[in-house]
Amino acid sequence: MSSTVIIQFAKHPTLGQVKTRLQDTLGEEGCLSLHENLVQHTANQIALTGFRSALFVTEIKSHPLIDRLACSMSLMVQEGDDLGERMYGAFQWGLDHYDRVILVGSDCPVITPKHYEMADSALDNNDFCFIPAEDGGYVLVAAKKLDAEIFKGINWGTAQVWQQTQEKLKGKSVAVLDSLWDVDRCEDFIRLKQTIPSLCVL
Repeated sequence: MSSTVIIQFAKHPTLGQVKTRLQDTLGEEGCLSLHENLVQHTANQIALTGFRSALFVTEIKSHPLIDRLACSMSLMVQEGDDLGERMYGAFQWGLDHYDRVILVGSDCPVITPKHYEMADSALDNNDFCFIPAEDGGYVLVAAKKLDAEIFKGINWGTAQVWQQTQEKLKGKSVAVLDSLWDVDRCEDFIRLKQTIPSLCVL
């Protein structure tokens, strides 16, 4: 039976450095609270899967949320010059220890244990699995082999991420699940208030 680890990516909860596109709406304190809520919510959903898990943060320093999560998840630091390098490094670590890696960000509140199970099952017959984001990126990538190319030459943080990634995936064994939405912009926060209002208590 193959072993699977879920890696959660998160920015360290630092005032003024998270959810910056929402600062005009929520202010720095509100953005920090929202970020903390989303990170905790994602970790809670991962915990329900029963898979092993690891939290990769942009820096490791004491913070109540990070300290709490580190009690149940392996705590690692993201390393690399851009998001692609940091994700590739996380997959290297994961596949050194496990047969399969599922990597997820902390911005998609609607990912459930079922999505992780579907991604893991998709790797039975594919090398990679993705869940695209409605805004043009992707919210989850799973793999059972290393491939640096799918993380290179991508304009991270733009609406072209998924399109550019698909170009890299041509000829590869890939499963693509239904798109989900994440929380980056004001309209996303409004949607979140309508779907999971408890995450909007700032």
